[in-house]
Amino acid sequence: MRKLFTGILLAAALPAFASITSDVNEGIKTADAIVSEAIAACDGGAACQELAIEEALAAGLDVDTVLSAAIAGGTDAAVASNAAVNAGQSPADVNNAVTTALANLTTANATAGGTQGGFNAAPAPSNTPSAPALTTTTGISQAN
Repeated sequence: MRKLFTGILLAAALPAFASITSDVNEGIKTADAIVSEAIAACDGGAACQELAIEEALAAGLDVDTVLSAAIAGGTDAAVASNAAVNAGQSPADVNNAVTTALANLTTANATAGGTQGGFNAAPAPSNTPSAPALTTTTGISQAN
């Protein structure tokens, strides 16, 4: 049953990144572009992202490049690191790659004037709470 589920999951996710190995072999696209396109094709699906990362690593791409592009593309760091370890990468190398990718993402967001994940902790001046508007209703009986 487990193999059946894995096969169905792989078949559903495979069209999103079926060309990773061929793209790497052709050398037409950069490694960043290959991984970014594969992650974007997953539409946020964690299982698909894991498979794309594993396929990219199996195709011979560098763990730093793959994890950096995947995390920049929206893959959760835990999902990315699990996929890399499952693909046979050293946990120490994976940890270093994830740390670097997160640092680069934070730096890129700060340079662009944003914050990591799009969350700005500083409230805008117009975000001060105000009392709700009072409404009155006439003609309704409270006796019900």
